[in-house]
Amino acid sequence: MGLSLDAEGNNCVDDWGNDRILSFYLISEQKETVERYKKNSASYNRPKLTLCETWDSNAITFANRTFIGEQPTGIFINTNNTIFILDRKNSRIVVWQPGSMMPAINISSKSLTNSWTLFVNKEGDIHAGNSEFIIRKTFWYPIKPYTERAMKISGPCTGLFIDKNNYLYCSLMNSHRVDKINLNDETIMQSIVAAGTGCPGPLLNMLDHPHGIFVDMNIDLYVADTYNNRVQRFTADQFHGITVAGFGAQVHFILNRPTNIVLDADGYLFIVESQSHRIVRSIPNGFRCLVGCSSKSGTSSSQLHNPQVMAFDKIGNIYVTDTNNRRIQKFNVRVWSNGTYACYYYVSEGISLSRNSHIQDRIP
Repeated sequence: MGLSLDAEGNNCVDDWGNDRILSFYLISEQKETVERYKKNSASYNRPKLTLCETWDSNAITFANRTFIGEQPTGIFINTNNTIFILDRKNSRIVVWQPGSMMPAINISSKSLTNSWTLFVNKEGDIHAGNSEFIIRKTFWYPIKPYTERAMKISGPCTGLFIDKNNYLYCSLMNSHRVDKINLNDETIMQSIVAAGTGCPGPLLNMLDHPHGIFVDMNIDLYVADTYNNRVQRFTADQFHGITVAGFGAQVHFILNRPTNIVLDADGYLFIVESQSHRIVRSIPNGFRCLVGCSSKSGTSSSQLHNPQVMAFDKIGNIYVTDTNNRRIQKFNVRVWSNGTYACYYYVSEGISLSRNSHIQDRIP
């Protein structure tokens, strides 16, 4: 048995006799406030979450087809908790202001036809990709949006991301690659390849119908390599990826059509599996299911049907495009009160189960 203590007073115990890792977390109101609302230099949320964080198994329907149409495929939540949802079928973006349950803005445009996803930068510019161009909508509020072309593409863009250096990345599903362009140079419209060869395949330099992408602060590119049932990481300017989840990864864990990948503040992965109808996360030496854990599609509040994309709000609540149910589901994170709590998780072939115990009740 070994014990380690971090700088914040949390400790981990290797309880080898019981085949488990036991973590004790020191939770205080001050620490909770500082960590969860830690200043974020990006336009999106990367909340500070513990390894044993849990979410309500039953979701709240944030928006149904009345507001977001028949085919919601993209969602983005900025650090002010403004929510942007892409209604693909109706070629529009619907915007909710922080704390509101009713949409405040409806942006309709022919340039959004066949768009799959969207990304909003720190300046509030909305980027969305149709089958020919990544378009950028500026000055979207309170006056009529101004639309300009930011990047020429060939086919639908199923993932969008802007990194800290203002490079725009587009995941090209039908071309089996990820392209990028430097937005700092407005004279350039032609992109360059960031990952993939253009041919589908399982090799480490290849992709097969990629979807969601994420670029961390080290400029490492993460790709939901959908038809290869894996998540790939490409370090900056490298074309051979490392499989970090799914088929071919060091830790055995089966993914079924992953379509989105998000990282929290500590770099742990949150993966949307469209055909297992669930969201899973990485933990040391394994993975853990968070929501939709029956892996069966359905319409109940605990089920999803072909989810595509997830996003965190400021405190770590999960919003997911429950596409075939034509709704946006919100899974609330369970926040702990002051005190110390322990969690432990068993690792068996990469499939992890966690249990929690604590000395005070959760805050509702």
